[in-house]
Amino acid sequence: MRGLLEFASAPYLRMQIEIALAALRSDQGQIIFDERWKTGSTLILDIALAEIARLHFSEKAKQAVSSPSPAYPAGLTAREIEVLRLVATGYPDARIARELVLSPRTINTHLRSIYAKLGVSSRTAATRSAFELKLVH
Repeated sequence: MRGLLEFASAPYLRMQIEIALAALRSDQGQIIFDERWKTGSTLILDIALAEIARLHFSEKAKQAVSSPSPAYPAGLTAREIEVLRLVATGYPDARIARELVLSPRTINTHLRSIYAKLGVSSRTAATRSAFELKLVH
């Protein structure tokens, strides 16, 4: 288990592990926790990793509830806005894919969704919509 803390060189990960360990101490009791810590029990590693995941996901859920996602025009997602801005800039699909580190097929899927949400059928019309929605200047 100590190796887990040594492995966690990233401050965020180390902090998450320390939070999980504190929760384990609380849940299991200090005496049981100390005994397992001394023996380096793999069970505690599994529990610690599960606790880290639980804490991480509960924190993400709190963030989702406390900070509503911004409202994008026409029901577009954040990623679709990124794609639309690049389309309006004149980038071809292959370059958009490279810029966003996505496959060209994914870009094509985003474009179909963008066209449907904007009620358009071409890149030109989508570009016009991007300017009308003030997504590009």
